Amino acid sequence: MDDAEFKRRIERIEEIVSDARSEADDLLCTDDLTTDQENELNKLRRDHSI
Repeated sequence: MDDAEFKRRIERIEEIVSDARSEADDLLCTDDLTTDQENELNKLRRDHSI
């Protein structure tokens, strides 16, 4: 894999992670989550460093 392709793919991964963090933050700000849902989301964030 050449450097340009590698850099493009790394940038895409960083974009996906950033989007996932934003989505998780948005979910945590809602009042509609049950305790189980909130726990599941927090576990997901811990497991995947989101």
